[in-house]
Amino acid sequence: MKPREFEQFEGVVQTLLDDVSASDKLCADFPNDFTRRTYVKTCITYLEGHLYAFKQVILVFERILCTSPSLPRATEQHTVLFTAAERAQLEEVSYPITDGKAGESRYRARFRDSLKFAVNAFHKAIRLQSDVKYEGKGWESLCEARKIRDRLTHPKSLKDLTLTDDEIKKVGAAVEWYENTTDHMLDRLYTKSKFSDRFEKS
Repeated sequence: MKPREFEQFEGVVQTLLDDVSASDKLCADFPNDFTRRTYVKTCITYLEGHLYAFKQVILVFERILCTSPSLPRATEQHTVLFTAAERAQLEEVSYPITDGKAGESRYRARFRDSLKFAVNAFHKAIRLQSDVKYEGKGWESLCEARKIRDRLTHPKSLKDLTLTDDEIKKVGAAVEWYENTTDHMLDRLYTKSKFSDRFEKS
């Protein structure tokens, strides 16, 4: 039986992907600066939303994958995978002190750093060596796509709001690389991990 957290993750991802498809069609049917900007912003929203949802799935691996009374260092049939610092990064929170009291605030690392951390945490959880490569045109497009979106959301001139065909292609390539990478990671969970029998693939 598929864990509830995976169903939630898949629902979020599908909704965001539907938005990407709709904005892509809008851009193709009515090519202008507005539809291009909408497409780029929607793609980055997909990337950011997917990554956050993916990290929440990784967080529950401690319970889903590692609940076993026979595991060494298990406490109440539960073993600890992540340090407090790693867990805070997955939750995207920090704990500042104000007036002598500890609080909680949202924290967001730079996207590429957050992604690399999530990749490492995922493979740590499923006990496989990561084979993700941060190189090539796909990865370069992913890094460039964020810069393009940032330029659109913080324009300094009219030129900043104009998108070229090459920039649109880079954003599309970024989404493709990200999808291929995360799909490959999940395939490893379903087929190669020692925990594959605990999941039911769609």
